[in-house]
Amino acid sequence: MITMSPGHWKPGTGAVGIIDEVTEARKVVNRVIAKLKNMGIRVHHVEDNTSKNQRENLRYLIVAHNQTKRQLDVSIHFNAVASKQTRAIGTEVLYKKAAVRSIAARLSKGVADAAGYPDRGAKQRNDLAFLNGTTEDAVLIEICFVNSTADVSLYKKHFEAICRAIAKSLAQFIQPNSNPFSSAALYERIQKLYYDKSFVKAIVEKGISQGCFSVIWREKLEKGQLTLNDFCGLCVLLLEKGE
Repeated sequence: MITMSPGHWKPGTGAVGIIDEVTEARKVVNRVIAKLKNMGIRVHHVEDNTSKNQRENLRYLIVAHNQTKRQLDVSIHFNAVASKQTRAIGTEVLYKKAAVRSIAARLSKGVADAAGYPDRGAKQRNDLAFLNGTTEDAVLIEICFVNSTADVSLYKKHFEAICRAIAKSLAQFIQPNSNPFSSAALYERIQKLYYDKSFVKAIVEKGISQGCFSVIWREKLEKGQLTLNDFCGLCVLLLEKGE
């Protein structure tokens, strides 16, 4: 189980540049959680909309995280530099406990690869309240830099891929042996097809038009509730109809 939260407490209280950290962090958290739930991963969603200052916010998030039963705490943030940049600066993941260095590095590489960012890697920090205050293993993901035009452009273009990469890495951490297939290569291939939205939509629409399954599957797809197992099952039903 994972507990995840976006950083800060209202728009304008985090890094502000071409985009607003707080607004975007909430978008990422919501999308990643939806993907994790579709993978069968239980997630607690923590969000602070009541604090009046940074001290209250940090206390709120730490207490809320520590009140949950989980294996990993995840905080989503966006970074900033002193002035506006045109170059891509990249992504990094911060951690404190040595035990989570590998998942921090995997998350950083996953986001970097998904968006085409420079991979700034896993960085150990001992001076951050969230990492010091949470009682379980914790990571703080800095998606990209809000005042880099290249970073923001890549973020907007590859939003879904970024969220998918985060969800995939977190799922592998929580359930390292979750591959339902005997072949890792087959699992990777099925996942690639599952994350191709146009392909999945084509399967669903074809199955509905041929009477293989009901329109409820279109509704699940549109709501982001169609799981990987659902997708595999629908493909089998479509194949059965074809026979």
